Amino acid sequence: MASSNAAAPSAEKNPIGPDEMYTRGILKGSIKLDQKLEEDNYRIWSMAMKLNLEAKLLWPMIIGSAPDFKTRPNDYSAWKFDDVQTRMWTFNNCKILQQSHLEDSESANESWDIWGFYGRAF
Repeated sequence: MASSNAAAPSAEKNPIGPDEMYTRGILKGSIKLDQKLEEDNYRIWSMAMKLNLEAKLLWPMIIGSAPDFKTRPNDYSAWKFDDVQTRMWTFNNCKILQQSHLEDSESANESWDIWGFYGRAF
């Protein structure tokens, strides 16, 4: 029996490259709701957006937190791609007034929390 000096494959996931980002973007498609978020439709809008994000496996971007990139630096590319996609779709399905509340938002999770605050205030 011959011994192998080959190293075992690394368990760490490599960062996703442009080709995989393109493929993931195409496979996930886009989200366009019948109604954009306004002052008086937060409950209906948020339910429709949640269902769409769940169908595209992006709801964890809303309810979760970013991975610890200090201990898992290779996870950043995939997380950032999904976060930006989620933020873009939620942002594009809002009226300008609701979009204006997100100027300092850093993540999809933070954006959703801001909309929830204003949604309850409407």
